[in-house]
Amino acid sequence: MWNTFIQTPEITKPISTIVSGIASDTLYYNIGNGWQALSHTSFEEPNIYHYQLPVIPKSKTINYYFAATDNSANHNRSILTDTINGYFSFKILPTDGVSILFATPGNKPGYQDYQNKEYPKYLAALNAAGVSYDIYNWAEFPTYRFPDSYKTIIAYSNNSGSNGIQDTLSVALMDFMDSGTEANPKNVFMASDQLANMQNGQPNASPVKKLFTAYFRGGYNPVTNPPSCGGSDGIGGPDSFGYNYGSMIGLGGSPIGQQDVEIPVYSDSPDVIYNSTCPEWYADEVSNPDISSWGSFVFNAGPFNGDAYSKGQGCGIWLDNLIYKSFFLSFDISQFTSDNDINNTISQALDWFFVPEMTLTESSLTPIRQILHCRAWL
Repeated sequence: MWNTFIQTPEITKPISTIVSGIASDTLYYNIGNGWQALSHTSFEEPNIYHYQLPVIPKSKTINYYFAATDNSANHNRSILTDTINGYFSFKILPTDGVSILFATPGNKPGYQDYQNKEYPKYLAALNAAGVSYDIYNWAEFPTYRFPDSYKTIIAYSNNSGSNGIQDTLSVALMDFMDSGTEANPKNVFMASDQLANMQNGQPNASPVKKLFTAYFRGGYNPVTNPPSCGGSDGIGGPDSFGYNYGSMIGLGGSPIGQQDVEIPVYSDSPDVIYNSTCPEWYADEVSNPDISSWGSFVFNAGPFNGDAYSKGQGCGIWLDNLIYKSFFLSFDISQFTSDNDINNTISQALDWFFVPEMTLTESSLTPIRQILHCRAWL
């Protein structure tokens, strides 16, 4: 199990049965005051056992393992546990005093990040920033709400398909941003290769479309040849499929990235996006709809005589909506070829979000609002 916001978690475990059947089954758990035994609270055919835990305080880590004995003459006993620690673990979130949530779609078989490309990059960047953070797998739970105690969410999605778990994440992020105030704004950093492309063509009722266009204030157009203002691969375009080496370059006035400084990438499908105000059909449903996002990065180098297919078009946008700040990048951060660039991007985001756990250096306090009156691109 992954960490959860649910204080009365239920653990479900399939237990393989044999001819003799199961004589007894036990979940052993420990929340810091010794191991306790719990029998299954319900059972469903053919072999699914449910264990209902009592109310667990927030911030507590639950260690647990299973044991079962069969009905044979030998009373064979089997224990299921983690081979490294001797038990499995998860935590009841939020952790006291932690204001940052790292929202991942999981790095195990069957999850979006099953190749485990993004997860370790984010962990390394957050650890390098010296901040405390909680980890939550948004693809693990059918419904959830991000607690108000968090100030900042660092999220990613690397699934190009529209589905229920993507919608649930979008709703949770929008609710989180809506919970901000001018005195206590919320913050969201999100990197997602193909999310912009995926929301394109969805109806206005689509939560993913609303998140991207109304909350991040991003625009997207289908790919054109020659390129103009949109596309599903800003580096290689439709003329060079697959992964390509290239780069994006920072724009002036952005709180993340530096003007004219390149970040090299190796990518296959980063969306071409542009900054925008809120679409009129969402205007009555959001705060400050007339505030526009701003450009942060544009495509630069690529396979066409050294240029990207959509050179000069956008791939990063930022927004200060007074009640929340948001940054959206159309690259997965694992597509950066330098870990230093990944670490710097996350560090700059946390600086902009004024994360209290960070030790701000003189360089990180460089003014970031000096060109707010100039739009990077239209």
